[in-house]
Amino acid sequence: MAISTKKRKAPAQKQTQPKPKKSSVTVETPVKDNDSDSELESDSESSSETELIDQESPDETIENAEEKVNAKPTKYLNTQASKDKNKEQKELKDKRKALKPDYELIRELKRKWELMRRRDNPMEKRQEAVKEALDMIKGKIKEVTFKHDCSRIIQSVLKVGDLKQRNLVAEELKDSFLELSTKKYGKYIVIRILRYCPSYREKVISSFYGNVQKMIRLKESAVVLEEIYTSWANSEQQSSLIQEFYGNEYAIFKNSSKSKKISDIIANSPEKKATVLSNLKKVIHSLLNKETVQKSIVHKCILDYLTYADFNEAQELSSLLKENIVEILHTKDGAKAGMLCFFYATPKDRKSILKTFKEYMHKICCEEYGHWVLLAALESVDDTVLMGKTVIQDLSAMIDKLANDKFGRRVLLHILCGRDGRYVGSDAIQMLKFGDSIRAKTSKKDDNVRRSELVKSISPKLLEWVEKNASKSVSIPFESQLLTETILNCKGEKQTAVESLCSVLKNLNDEQTPKTNKKSTGYQKLDESYILMDKTSCRVFTSIVKSDYKQKLEEVGQNSPSLGNLVLDSILNVPDLLPRLAVSGVFLVVDLLESPLTKERTKKELGNIHKQLASLKELKIDEEGHEKKKRKVEEKSEKAVKLSVNDIIMKLLVKN
Repeated sequence: MAISTKKRKAPAQKQTQPKPKKSSVTVETPVKDNDSDSELESDSESSSETELIDQESPDETIENAEEKVNAKPTKYLNTQASKDKNKEQKELKDKRKALKPDYELIRELKRKWELMRRRDNPMEKRQEAVKEALDMIKGKIKEVTFKHDCSRIIQSVLKVGDLKQRNLVAEELKDSFLELSTKKYGKYIVIRILRYCPSYREKVISSFYGNVQKMIRLKESAVVLEEIYTSWANSEQQSSLIQEFYGNEYAIFKNSSKSKKISDIIANSPEKKATVLSNLKKVIHSLLNKETVQKSIVHKCILDYLTYADFNEAQELSSLLKENIVEILHTKDGAKAGMLCFFYATPKDRKSILKTFKEYMHKICCEEYGHWVLLAALESVDDTVLMGKTVIQDLSAMIDKLANDKFGRRVLLHILCGRDGRYVGSDAIQMLKFGDSIRAKTSKKDDNVRRSELVKSISPKLLEWVEKNASKSVSIPFESQLLTETILNCKGEKQTAVESLCSVLKNLNDEQTPKTNKKSTGYQKLDESYILMDKTSCRVFTSIVKSDYKQKLEEVGQNSPSLGNLVLDSILNVPDLLPRLAVSGVFLVVDLLESPLTKERTKKELGNIHKQLASLKELKIDEEGHEKKKRKVEEKSEKAVKLSVNDIIMKLLVKN
């Protein structure tokens, strides 16, 4: 029955009612007048069914139709017949399972597994279940293990059982490690044996010798191989696994006494270099389009090839890897391979590599090894305009996140300071130096010019970050390093940034505000909570002051005011702060006295403070006791006495 003109219209030939009665049943066309109603009422030939329908309103007709549509078929109703049928099907299913071998054994094992796997059970109860399960399967662990529904049971036995029980499982499976590693669930048993059975690790690893190339191509066994290479194999075993990629000779004939690395092979047999590199190239090409390219052992193969291949061959491989570098830079070998790819790549390929980094820039910066590849990019790409629009722009947007990250800040500091051992690791610097000879052929721009342009590109954002965050970042170790190097190395107007930094000297509570002692002519020491009493904060200011007298005097203060003078002005704006810094032994005073640009003003402001410093020294000796004083006098003739900050300040004040 049609209930709406917008949905569908029933064909006329399917209607059972007489034609004149059609309009009273459907709501397909609106009724314009009462003529049709009068005709229907006067029609004596209408059937009882039609009269019943005529008495229903259109709304009631629609509701009845909706009830019929929403009504569930009788076959889906939860009747007693359906329950009996389900029960019958379940019984048939159980009978089919019972026909399988070891059905009763597996069913009982699953009951034991339920006890041993649940952590809310007492450990004694779980271990008892393990013992009972092993008693049931002793001698046929191998048969049970290869059943898909029993793999988890063996895993739980290895996890919950004691060392003797674990070794029992490993002993029965010792001839099946390779086969297990290729199974979807069996690979987890091999991984558990590696983890919980130390005495069987060498047997597991040695069982894979000669099959490494096959294993790396299979999804399941590649997981086991990665676990072995990264977590359990020692350096000799790693070399034994890697050298199978050098050729069949090294897969079949292994020297058990000493595994050879590629460097040893090439050094001892130079004629084999071409064969080894050719085999490596074939393996790498076959794995590029698979998930296995993300495995650490593959990264080592790529690194070995790029390290010893000729220039043209290495450049060819770097071109093939341009889309995959982002997938391999999370490991140490992968990051080194990524750096070499940047060194060998053409300008066009470098641009393609940087495009793949766009989505993962923050993650790459914060990775222990991944940020090395960005350092290589910063030293290799000649198009600094492109770098400014891609890498520098992305870094500028995440300065807040990178500033306090252990590895992320190193990317920013490398732009400002270059290969500074204080910020960049020795391994990364070694790789960057290794790439210098390669970049001489692939890059044209001078290194100093390139870094200067990059610094100029990122300076505005870094100085803006200092202006906003100086008061907070000055006391945070990682952020204070970036803050200091930004002020010292960025290009542009720095006075606002330094003033923002120095504003923390004025933000004192009443209890911390420097005050003179009215009972004596001396000055009180500063409270320990004062900003310059913190070593991290004080180091920032001393570095800024030192930057002046480390440069040539004629280069300082010509175009912009001295940074040291800006710091000194800020200190002098707080009454009595400078002498109290001297009395408190703050090393910043020493740097102000040593700087040629600030020493005269500092001496003048300190006046006769050296007398109070001398009295403080005598007071300290009296407080320590006569016995210690006598011992210091005796030691003075034998070796030089370590000078305190106050001693240094006194000497500088007296010095002409």
